[in-house]
Amino acid sequence: MSPNLYPVDAWLSRKVNNKKITENTASTYRYILKDYATFLFPGEDNPLDKIFEYIQGDVNAVDDISRWLETRSEKSRSGNSLYVSIVLKYLKINHVQIDENELEDFLQKHEKASGVNDAPDRDLLKQMFNSGSVHQRVLLALLASTGCRIGELIAVMVDDLDLKTDPARIRIRKEITKTRKRRYVFLTTEARGLVEAWLKVRERYAANAAKKTAGLDHPHRGVDNRLLCIGQTTAWHLFMQNLKRVHPIERHAITKRSPITPHSMRRWFRTVAVQGGMPIEYTEMILGHKFNLSDSYSRENFSKIAEAFKKAEYSFTIMQDDRHKQLEERVGGQSDRLLALERERDRMATEMATLKRIIDFA
Repeated sequence: MSPNLYPVDAWLSRKVNNKKITENTASTYRYILKDYATFLFPGEDNPLDKIFEYIQGDVNAVDDISRWLETRSEKSRSGNSLYVSIVLKYLKINHVQIDENELEDFLQKHEKASGVNDAPDRDLLKQMFNSGSVHQRVLLALLASTGCRIGELIAVMVDDLDLKTDPARIRIRKEITKTRKRRYVFLTTEARGLVEAWLKVRERYAANAAKKTAGLDHPHRGVDNRLLCIGQTTAWHLFMQNLKRVHPIERHAITKRSPITPHSMRRWFRTVAVQGGMPIEYTEMILGHKFNLSDSYSRENFSKIAEAFKKAEYSFTIMQDDRHKQLEERVGGQSDRLLALERERDRMATEMATLKRIIDFA
C-alpha cells in the first residue's frame, strides 16, 4: 500500500483523531462513500475495499459521479451536493486527477438541472396578497420587506419589534441567525401596517392555538411570545397554500420541488433592492450574508442602511399603487426640468453679481 493513499476507514480515523470531524460525521462520510462504492461495484460484499482498488487505477471521476447522480435524480439538490463534496474530498486526498474545468462545467449543469429557486414576480405576489388570510398577508409582507430566512422570521419575538422608528425595524438576534451575527431588518409602510393589524388579533390566535395543542409537549406551550406564533413547517405550509391558490405549481422534473418557495423571497428581495438603487453591500448586510456581516455593522452604518432602505422602500412594497407609480414617473420628469431651472438660476445669479460689481465700481 502506498503511504500516500488511504483506505476509507483509515482516512476517516485519521480525521477523527486529528479532531477534524466527529465520530458522527465520520459515520455520515462512510455511508456516503459506501453508497458511491456500491454504485461502482454492485453486488460486492465489501464495496469500500473495492473503492480503494478503484482509486489506484485509471479513474474518470467526473463521468463516474455523473452516472452516480443519475441514480439519485429524485433526491434533493442540497443532499446530492453534499454527497458529491464528500466523494471529491476522498478522491483528492488520494491524489486522483480531476479535470477542474470539466468538473466545474459538470457541477454548473447539475445545479441547473436540479432546479433553483425562482424569484416570483410582483403580479404573482399581488395575487397572493389579495387572496391570503391576515396571517398569510403579514407573513408574505414580512418576507418581502425583510429578506429574512423563514427560520429567522418565525423565531422573531414581539419584543424584537420596534414600530416607533422610521423605518420600523426588527432585531434579528444572533442566536436565531445562520451566521450567529445580530442584525436589523426594516419594514415598509405596508408591512408595518399589516404587523399592527396582526398584533390586534395575535393574542386570540395564540389562545386558540394553545387550546389545540393542550396536553402536547409543545416548546411554546403557555405564553407564546413569538410574533407569528407558528413554527417553520406551518409557515412554509401557509406560504405554499397561498401560492397554490393563485398559481398552479409546476414541480421540477427531477427534484419534484416547486420552483417558488418561501426562500425565493430572498432572491426577490435582492433583485428589487438593486432595482430600487440600494447599494449592494447594504443589501447583503440586510440579508445577513456572512461575508458582509462584521464589526463594521456599526451605528453609523446602521443609520446609512436604514436611510437607503427608506429611499428604496417602494421597491419592497407588494401592493404598489399604479397612481403612485405614475406620479413618480411624472416627478422624475419634473426633476430634470427643475435641475435645468436651478442651473439657469445659478447662471443668472452669477451675471447679477458681475453687474453689481460693475455698478459699484462705476
